[in-house]
Amino acid sequence: MTVCPSCGTERPPGARFCPSCGTPLSALCASCGNELPEGARFCHSCGTPAGSSSSAPPPATPAQERRVVTILFVDLVGFTERSDRADPEDVRRTLVPFHSAVKADIERYGGTLDKFIGDAVMGVFGAPVAHEDDPARAVRSALKILRSIEELRRTDPDIAVRIAVNTGEAVVSFGTGPQVGEAVAGDVVNTTSRMQGLAPRDSVVIGETTLRAVRDVFDVELVTSSTVKGKAEPITVWRVVGERLRGAADLAPGAFVGRRHELDLLRTLYARSAEGSSLQVVTLVGEPGIGKSRLLREFRRTLDPRPRWVTGECVPYGEMVTFAPVADTLREVTGIDPADSAVEAGDLLSGFAAQIEHDRAEREWLLSRLKPVLGLESADRDSTIPPEETAQAWARVMGSVADSGPLVVELADLHWAEPALIEAVERLAGALAHRPVLLLCTARPDLLEHHPGWGRGRTNATVVELPRLTAGETAELLSHLLAQIMLPPTALDSLLERAGGNPLYAVEFARMLDEQVTERAEHLAMPSSVQAVIAARLDAIPADLRALVLDASVVGTAFWPAALAALGDRPEPEVRAGLQALVQRGIVEGSPVSSVEGQAEFGFSHALVREVAYGRIPRAERARLHCTAGTWLERASGDRADERAELLARHFAVAVDLAEAAGERDVAEFARRPAVRWLMTAGERAALLDAATAFGLFDRAATLAPHGGPERATALEMSARMGRRSGSLDGQEVLRRYEAVLALGRTLGDPRGIGRALTRLGSQASIMGDTNRAQDLLREAVRVLEPSGPSRELALACAYLAEEAMFRGHVEESMLLADRTLDLQLATSDDFVRVMALHIRGDARCSVGDLGGLEDLEEALRLAEAVGEAGDIVTSHNYLAEWIGATQGPAQAVVLYEAGLALAERRGVVSQGHWTKGSAVGPLFENGRLGPGCGVVRRTPRGGRGVAGRLAAVVRPHHPVPHLAAPGQAGRVSRPRGAGGAGPEAGGVARARSRPGGGGRTRRRGWFDGRCRRLPPGVRGGDRRRGRAVPGGPPGRGGAGGGRGRRGRDGAHRTHAGSEPRAGPSRPPQRCLGPRHRGRTPRRPGRGGRAVPGRRRGVAFVRQSARGSRSPPRPRPLRRR
Repeated sequence: MTVCPSCGTERPPGARFCPSCGTPLSALCASCGNELPEGARFCHSCGTPAGSSSSAPPPATPAQERRVVTILFVDLVGFTERSDRADPEDVRRTLVPFHSAVKADIERYGGTLDKFIGDAVMGVFGAPVAHEDDPARAVRSALKILRSIEELRRTDPDIAVRIAVNTGEAVVSFGTGPQVGEAVAGDVVNTTSRMQGLAPRDSVVIGETTLRAVRDVFDVELVTSSTVKGKAEPITVWRVVGERLRGAADLAPGAFVGRRHELDLLRTLYARSAEGSSLQVVTLVGEPGIGKSRLLREFRRTLDPRPRWVTGECVPYGEMVTFAPVADTLREVTGIDPADSAVEAGDLLSGFAAQIEHDRAEREWLLSRLKPVLGLESADRDSTIPPEETAQAWARVMGSVADSGPLVVELADLHWAEPALIEAVERLAGALAHRPVLLLCTARPDLLEHHPGWGRGRTNATVVELPRLTAGETAELLSHLLAQIMLPPTALDSLLERAGGNPLYAVEFARMLDEQVTERAEHLAMPSSVQAVIAARLDAIPADLRALVLDASVVGTAFWPAALAALGDRPEPEVRAGLQALVQRGIVEGSPVSSVEGQAEFGFSHALVREVAYGRIPRAERARLHCTAGTWLERASGDRADERAELLARHFAVAVDLAEAAGERDVAEFARRPAVRWLMTAGERAALLDAATAFGLFDRAATLAPHGGPERATALEMSARMGRRSGSLDGQEVLRRYEAVLALGRTLGDPRGIGRALTRLGSQASIMGDTNRAQDLLREAVRVLEPSGPSRELALACAYLAEEAMFRGHVEESMLLADRTLDLQLATSDDFVRVMALHIRGDARCSVGDLGGLEDLEEALRLAEAVGEAGDIVTSHNYLAEWIGATQGPAQAVVLYEAGLALAERRGVVSQGHWTKGSAVGPLFENGRLGPGCGVVRRTPRGGRGVAGRLAAVVRPHHPVPHLAAPGQAGRVSRPRGAGGAGPEAGGVARARSRPGGGGRTRRRGWFDGRCRRLPPGVRGGDRRRGRAVPGGPPGRGGAGGGRGRRGRDGAHRTHAGSEPRAGPSRPPQRCLGPRHRGRTPRRPGRGGRAVPGRRRGVAFVRQSARGSRSPPRPRPLRRR
């Protein structure tokens, strides 16, 4: 017996390829490549000795694959006890027929016998060849084994079995010859062996995963949920009661969407057949799950009056499969039930034959041809009924039915049909050419591949290829399926992408989503039914093409012939030919453009094909392939490699993870440094546009970087920066990471690294309110960096020290440091440092009444927008909005705040976005827009950090909806000066500010009104030319005379949180101070200079405003990254 060297399947006579896995079976001459006849010693074409030959190209399938398989375990009940007392010959007499029967029943349904374990048998469905219905095949096989045991009980009355069927992932080994031993390994094997112990005698039990796959096909009942040896969690099993009748299950629930043109075509062809008494043959062709059966059900539902409709189904396994659809149609026409006995079925068939054929001889001939099809009798051993006679008898029956009115004959899954059935269908079409019959066939594209002449040459034959649903049609289907589930747009988009226009995939994902009650659709595991369909499709192609698909799944969603040649160590022309074959099979598709010069680009026809293929590759092999793919992509990208940094990072980083998990340390170390390098490059590119993505990349680099190395220090620093900017890290974690960076810098002896770490650490300490430590760290950073001369690091340290001086109220010091920063920036040409210094100097100038500082702030905004750094742009809007509002009124400030807020939300700039929300609340309220003001606060995520998060916490309980005040409440609002007047919402603002139940009016003193009233006359209207430094300066900052503001004996300023100092010629109002002053004065007595957070005043205002109270204080200052 010759077997396939790949999967061990027996080779049929004359076969050149394995019928199970497609591996070439014929030996080829090593010299000329011609096929060698079996047993040949020399090539008959060139005379080369056959010993020099080799078989056709060895299978490219890996030695091992990860597969979703269904395991069947059969165990004899009580056999161990019986064997203790039995003679060895008696034991063998029981086991041999048992093993033979079980092996035959497993293989009959497409399974593989894995091994005999004493009195137990293990079968595998899904390897080496997968089918979309492997779980159902396994259950049918198990039920057939029970019937076989009943037969064995005639000679062995004590024999009984327990059977368990379970589905899960396993590693399958492929070798030469039939697989024995540990060919299949995984938890699913152990679990199934334990499950059979829970089965009742002579019963079949199934696990949960199998249940989900077969629940529409079999009736089951819950048996038990029990803890078994080796399993931490209880196992639940269900007993299979029996198979449902066809049509009992709704295999494609949901509304009928799309397919309107195809439905109209079917109606037209049916009308042509019924009205013209002529046969019409229609073949619906499409990939599995595309909706062929659903279209026919909708067509059948809309026909009026309804014709006679009979159905036959082609099956790929079982008994008497060749003419199975013929038998189905005969039973339906004659009224034979599958449960009828042979005698009952014979009587019904004879009665029907008597009605349509009165001639006795013809009637006997008809019965002799139809009874074997129905399994009612067998032909003589020495005779075989010619297929054409079976087809003629079938046509006789169908023609008699059509004589009484229009008839529709549905033949499903014709791609499984044997050649004899294809011939019978063609003869049927010829015999019914002038009858009102619509012959409807459904098939996969395999039918046209194996029978290219199907439907050709007939004017009454139509082939309809069903395309995938459009995105709109898929969305409509999902909306019907998930009518009771509210999904966020991102989850719906994920479902649309994964369904890929295939209705079956959409239905199964929706069903799984409904069962798991989750909104994270993108994280749903692939439904086993969908995975099985795709796995079967992959196993239906030759092994060399399947190997290409697996390699392509590693390269990514786009791949190129040269990349696959590198991964598989195969010639590129061979790869190109293979890809074209895959395009013809609908597995991959070409792209009109390519991102790699000189290479054609391809992609998968469906994203889930890649998922299934990728999941088959073992981890160690996957790691090696990712390394090869990354190396090839680096080389192919050349000078443009940075543009593919994120893809390169993914290849090498995944290779590290997989290699470590598989114990392949050499591969992990090979991939580690390029992984870190490309993660850092990708993070730097992302930082300009998406802080959250950049954080993820830098954080990953920090995880992979070697401990104690400079790469880890840089990655930690950048992850801390992006983590704070995006809101991904809290303040303590940011501080911890900067402290780790500083420790690494001291260990490495890197002055610049130490100075940079001190600067970042000082900035973060300041953010967290530890101003003394912040000042000490920043001064140390300057001392460490000064000996090295002008540098970006020194400029940045001076900038942060200037910022800290401003926070402490030392205006002159902050301006001097800002000027020094700008001088250093000229030597380094760093735009970020320049923007920061302009912020500080502009704000300081405005704080002392020199509104020429607005020019600094406007320049900072222009520069930030030119650079494109979203965080800097948002910060610049805040600075400028504050002082524009002070000079020109809240209406102009709101414009700038809203622009900054929109950018923050659009770009995901969380930290600055929260501060912007807090800063914008006051101007919105003051401009008579209480509803939008509270709306800004409510848009802050629950638990959001910063002032906006705390403002949200107090607004939501009082105003959960936009309509904040009840009709009929009275109130009065003053007209803010510097604003364009109270807006249309002013009455609502006043009503919202009224004390609940008080019925009185609340006096509302404008925030900006008070501010502008206290500015010098030439400044109120925004006249910068008349703006001058105000003598004396503000409290807590150096004024024109350089004072630091008066303090009490306890060291605190004489102002308090929530109050304003009196205006006077020598004391400008506190409300005129810039954004950097907010929240840093006055200081708490006895706290060593720690500031009273200004955010408390903002929160207090909103709480009072929500309940009916006062004007807003200024929010806490916007902190730098």
